[in-house]
Amino acid sequence: MPRRSVIAAAVLLGALALGGCSRHVIEVEHIDGLPDGVTVPVVNDGAPMAFASDDRLQIVTWGSSSCRPELVDLTAEVDPPKIAFTTPRGSCTDDLAPTTFVLSAVEFGGTVPSRVVIEIDGTRSTVDVRD
Repeated sequence: MPRRSVIAAAVLLGALALGGCSRHVIEVEHIDGLPDGVTVPVVNDGAPMAFASDDRLQIVTWGSSSCRPELVDLTAEVDPPKIAFTTPRGSCTDDLAPTTFVLSAVEFGGTVPSRVVIEIDGTRSTVDVRD
């Protein structure tokens, strides 16, 4: 193999390796509904909520049960941390259903924050984390 091809291949492999290592994968579990033990009033404004449970942060979002939000970004290095969601576009049912996203405290440096910014489709809410 000519020397230039070997060098080009090494540079390409190095770039691919660096690119793969620099992207952090957010470990998240999502649950249809509310966290265990959480109740809300029958009349609900659909505002996001946050709860601490052991070493986990539980974020509750509200929206159509057929078009659940998706977590798209987590910025843990700011105070308060920002968690961004987007909702799929298309034909969705006209209901208001909760979805809970469970994040490990590891995502926040080992400690569940006391306050978070939750952004859904560009709308931001600063939310106190409840026990």
